[in-house]
Amino acid sequence: MNTSAALTKPALPKQALVFEVAKNELSNTQVIAVDISRPLAENEVLLKVNKFALTANNISYGIAGDALGYWRFFPSDNQPQQTHIRQKTPNKSFMTNNFLINKKLFESIKFDERITEYGHEDTLFGYALKKKNITINHIDNPVINGDIEFNDVYLKKTKEGIVNLIKILEFSTWENDLITDISLLNFHQKIKKVEKLIYISFLISKTFITYFLKKGYVNLHLFDYFKLGTLIVEKRRSEKIKNQIKE
Repeated sequence: MNTSAALTKPALPKQALVFEVAKNELSNTQVIAVDISRPLAENEVLLKVNKFALTANNISYGIAGDALGYWRFFPSDNQPQQTHIRQKTPNKSFMTNNFLINKKLFESIKFDERITEYGHEDTLFGYALKKKNITINHIDNPVINGDIEFNDVYLKKTKEGIVNLIKILEFSTWENDLITDISLLNFHQKIKKVEKLIYISFLISKTFITYFLKKGYVNLHLFDYFKLGTLIVEKRRSEKIKNQIKE
């Protein structure tokens, strides 16, 4: 007698455990559950790990990861964050490339028409929502970036965004707490006492830093330094132009 049985796919798990380690403090770790219930996209695979081990090499790479370029293989800073992290500061993590909003609410706020150049329109929009006590609900809805820019183009846009940010700071209608919502401005406030030193060192090293960033040889910490130096240089240039106009 012939018998047959229907083959069924095993049920996929709805959650997975992620082991996170703080780069600046390797003893600071946590295990969190993340949602993996969404259907797999094309060319995606889901692998199950039964066992894993931490060895002395993990510690070595953790301590010397920046010098060896190890952290560049698994970047975390300045990368799209998971939903549960963005939800901790929902309005601060807001970007307008993938969002849904009530039409009446959108018309009551709108984008600031004083911003005519590239950069930070969504920053101000999220801040305006925050001022109205409207909290943004982040969902796990990944966006596939199909248009990766060359490094020199990205650096050019980064500078344009920073210049635009300086113009935004000149708007009298924006309160000072906007600065705390923007990481670059918030950090700039904290290093005011050594700003002149950073300004001079950045002018000296700017050519070399730009070269290495364009070639992609360095990590994201140097890119953060590039943004900070650019902010200081462009801010001083803007203040100099305003003083010349007054004279």
